[in-house]
Amino acid sequence: MHFGFGTCPTDPAVTASLKRIEANQAATMAKLGILNAQGAQEAMDLSRLTKDVASNTTLAGSLKQSFANVAQILREDGANQAKVDALAETLERDDADLATLIPQNTPAPDPTSRPNPAT
Repeated sequence: MHFGFGTCPTDPAVTASLKRIEANQAATMAKLGILNAQGAQEAMDLSRLTKDVASNTTLAGSLKQSFANVAQILREDGANQAKVDALAETLERDDADLATLIPQNTPAPDPTSRPNPAT
């Protein structure tokens, strides 16, 4: 039996096996695409969380320093009513600023993120 250039015999069993292999390959590629997308989303979530932690750390450090400054001023000048009144006004102003800044800098929950199973 002679086959021309570029021809081969067709065995139905071989053809069926090749079709199953191609279908499995397509399904595997689709699953890999899903996993790749999930990995990219997790990387974005990690990046956002890292920025949030850095922001919170900066805010916490600023608040700690402010409280230390208040304590120091009170220790040094607690008997001076004018300084205590000025300090109280500063604290009230800072309190109003914090009340505005915290909600502005708190990201809304991501509705697409997975819930924490520990909660």
